[in-house]
Amino acid sequence: MKMTKRIGIVTIITIILVFLLSVAGAQQTPVTRGEFITSLYNILGLSAPKTQDTKSQNPILRLEVVKETIKALSYDDLLPFVSVENLPFPEIRDLKAEDQKWVALALALQPPLLRGDARGMLNLNRPLSRQEFSYLQETLKTYAQGDITFYREKKIHSHLTLITKKWGFSATLVPPPEPQPQGEQFFLQVGAYQDRGRAERILSWLKELGYPSQIREENNLFKVRVGPYSKEEAKTAGDRLKNQGFSSYPILEKGNGIPKQPFTGPVFTLALLFNPQDAPFHLEVALANNQILDREKTSEIARRKNALFAINASFFTKAGEPLGLLVADGRVLSEPIDGWYNCGFTADNEIFFGEIKFKAVAITDGEVSYPVKGINRLNQGNELVLYDQFFGPKTPAQKGVECMVRNGIVERVGVSQGETAIPPQGFVLQGNGNAAEWLLQNLAPGRKMRVKIGLYPVSG
Repeated sequence: MKMTKRIGIVTIITIILVFLLSVAGAQQTPVTRGEFITSLYNILGLSAPKTQDTKSQNPILRLEVVKETIKALSYDDLLPFVSVENLPFPEIRDLKAEDQKWVALALALQPPLLRGDARGMLNLNRPLSRQEFSYLQETLKTYAQGDITFYREKKIHSHLTLITKKWGFSATLVPPPEPQPQGEQFFLQVGAYQDRGRAERILSWLKELGYPSQIREENNLFKVRVGPYSKEEAKTAGDRLKNQGFSSYPILEKGNGIPKQPFTGPVFTLALLFNPQDAPFHLEVALANNQILDREKTSEIARRKNALFAINASFFTKAGEPLGLLVADGRVLSEPIDGWYNCGFTADNEIFFGEIKFKAVAITDGEVSYPVKGINRLNQGNELVLYDQFFGPKTPAQKGVECMVRNGIVERVGVSQGETAIPPQGFVLQGNGNAAEWLLQNLAPGRKMRVKIGLYPVSG
């Protein structure tokens, strides 16, 4: 009887050991390339590529896992910005230079895509085991929710730091955009916090009090706002908030009825950090070949200007005209658009952000004036537009009345089909409707003419 029990116990132990060994063996079984690619794209919510990779039965190496994941996330554009210096893994030095960058990027992501084992080894040329894949899948699920960030600061000059940041992710399928309201609407901002938890607490209190509330993440701050309201409603709501212990200030937003596209991510930003008061360089606005309608690569402009750093800027119409305010060397080359915020800098390198009002008038020697509505763009009808040498050699082809002014003296004025030569030491005024009649009635060759242009911050 005792012998039978002993045999039974040994049998049970043997079965358990066999089971444990089989489980351990299964955990160490390599993941095939096809399995990994299919699972990767499923977790991220992407359509798998139509290649043989999804059917491959070959084991996938850990280095290949890094490359495939980063490409699926669309984070491979960060490769030029990573550093392979001072990485605590000696085995990286044996890789090709390009592969070193892939690994450095995987280590730099937050949360990291790649981690070392208990011995501090990455084992990049070893197949990915199923146990490792189960851990990796949790990281991929985190990425799929948009929780992924890359951040790096690099000193590229004694006075200049390059900041590279990329964050967020979402699959290509996004819900359809919601239509935006038209006209003016006001929000009341109650606070802006670095801690999202605090912003959410304020939000819950406001909702309990019956306010339509929301959190907007802007410039690494979580802004709590209530609204939207009309102007009168915003004032009433602001007074009510004050009585309930919440300070607030109004923010005007202008809806245009255009559907607002939802944020999909990721966001990739490059920034230069420097103190403009003590840096041995200055900021400068440059045009393509010094003309608005011309074209030139940003790299060529930078080379021509001997720039340390250059970035393309502004928005343009299909015709190539800049949209919104454009100022270079103190000259207004394009007028601002109402409701748009502008970024600029003074001669003293002081930065300005805000909405700008534009006021320009054409003034005759008899002090008779007429408002100028546009600069270096097509006339939109019944308005006066100014063209200078930065627009190009001649005005655009359009019907109206044009007045050529050189060195402050009118040279000619009359009905035109456009394409009038723009004098380097002057400008051309082009009018339609009432503006055309004003030009014909008040100007003639030999008369003096000047244009006064002013820019004023809406905030005062």
